[in-house]
Amino acid sequence: MKNEILQPVIETLQYKVNSTLGEFAKAFIERSDYETLGSIAKIGIDVNSFLDGLFLSYSSIEHLPLIEAELVNENNDEPETVEVVTKESPRVSNPKSVFSVSNEDTKDWIFDYIGKRGGRALITDVCDGFYKEYSHLFTARELAIDSKNNSIWKKHVYRRVCDMRVSTDKKNKSHYLIVPTFGRRCDYYELSTHGARLYQQELKRVEEKKAWYFPSDEMEMTG
Repeated sequence: MKNEILQPVIETLQYKVNSTLGEFAKAFIERSDYETLGSIAKIGIDVNSFLDGLFLSYSSIEHLPLIEAELVNENNDEPETVEVVTKESPRVSNPKSVFSVSNEDTKDWIFDYIGKRGGRALITDVCDGFYKEYSHLFTARELAIDSKNNSIWKKHVYRRVCDMRVSTDKKNKSHYLIVPTFGRRCDYYELSTHGARLYQQELKRVEEKKAWYFPSDEMEMTG
């Protein structure tokens, strides 16, 4: 299969990226420049997340009818031909428009989806679930795919996961919701220890609220 052939190519890219960033990281550790070191770590997370998405894009989960359309790119260069899942072929005049599902709603959905599955879920399953949940809201541009089977809605998911792999606490670098790849080849997303704890706390709050609104039969009888 094409993805099996291309896997060593992408793994080699990841190795080169991580090796290069590792050399820079050593230099900044020697200088005790931890702020720049944090920025290098974020670059590594972003690049590895991008490469993960690039690899997965060669084994798409959708099997939808496609037609040719033109899409204006963000650099205002010559438009390239792409395939669009729609009956029309609109030219997109504002490629930087906000995605149909907000960043926060997307992150909340991903967090809940992984949490409900014990804290780990296959990347393809996450994308499949997101598509089934929200595809009715997607615009033609968001459904557009190129010759490499990349789609804007998938990139939106990958970028939100990337956001969730970065610590929300500047003082505690381990306060990220999803475990970074750390240069490893992964086909799944996993909640971090911090993320799993937050999910359990949220689950407990939901159960307590449910118990408040819907008391058990035993409580109703004693009342």
